[in-house]
Amino acid sequence: NYIGMYNAMKAAAAGTNLKIVGVAPRWYDTSTDISTTASVRIQFMKDFIDAVDEVGLMNYVVTASSFYNDAANELAYAQQVGKKVVLGIETIDLSPWGGSNGPTSFYGKTCSDMNNMINSSYTTIMANSPNGFGGFAIHDFYQVAPHLGGWKPLCP
Repeated sequence: NYIGMYNAMKAAAAGTNLKIVGVAPRWYDTSTDISTTASVRIQFMKDFIDAVDEVGLMNYVVTASSFYNDAANELAYAQQVGKKVVLGIETIDLSPWGGSNGPTSFYGKTCSDMNNMINSSYTTIMANSPNGFGGFAIHDFYQVAPHLGGWKPLCP
């Protein structure tokens, strides 16, 4: 249904200048909710990339090695098919929603921590899939509720 939604939007937008931009979490290629078979999950992500014009990947991890490794397949495939992936970085407090800040959000960390991860992962990405990389997206600049954090208080 997820891929079908994007294919339907792309068909509806055919002949226009509208771009279909899709965003998916990095864990879709490992989630058993997608399939219990790894090859099916990997194909799902390829089908997703094929179905959209521009790709966003919620790559919410805080180490450079995980940041690259968790997106490596998507970056390589995007490069292969002439698309780019924008990789999302999480900065908000995830605990109100049952999330874990330590491994997935820079909330409570320093701006230097995040910038070091960005610089290190950028070097690795450029060495491996430079043409599949579309940039970084910081999620998000600030929250309506200031106590939840975000990039603005992290890197003022």
